[in-house]
Amino acid sequence: RYKIPSRLINSDSMELYNTANYITYKSSSDYAKSRTLFQWISENIAIVTPVDSNLPARTSLEVLKSKTATQEEVPILYCALLRSLNIPSRVMIGHFDGEVSYWTEILLNGTWIVSNPTWEILYRDELTKNNAYTNYFNIYRPSHYGTFETINLLPY
Repeated sequence: RYKIPSRLINSDSMELYNTANYITYKSSSDYAKSRTLFQWISENIAIVTPVDSNLPARTSLEVLKSKTATQEEVPILYCALLRSLNIPSRVMIGHFDGEVSYWTEILLNGTWIVSNPTWEILYRDELTKNNAYTNYFNIYRPSHYGTFETINLLPY
């Protein structure tokens, strides 16, 4: 289930597969590939606010081509790149104080790890001005889950 393409996660696209392979060609393990893709997304994708909040999320291929994404679309792209390399992944949503957050979970060595490229994009500029290192890859899961009132798996 977590390796197959879906309506939004076009992991069977040759363009996504070629992009993922190009980005990770020096990476030898699934962990290293996941980390490299995370870094690439955080450096190459810009977060935008949707003009109309009723618009559905775009496909991962559309996001890759535009290099822009909403907070929901960032983990969709990340998940698609991972799945194109046959790395199981899923998109999660958490709610807290009326706010919504999306992230990706990756199955590595039998354990689901939490990675939030959206937060990396949103908070890296502010923090790196002060030379602080941000790292939202492989977040400590109990701490991350404790931040949210409800958490759901999205059907992507």
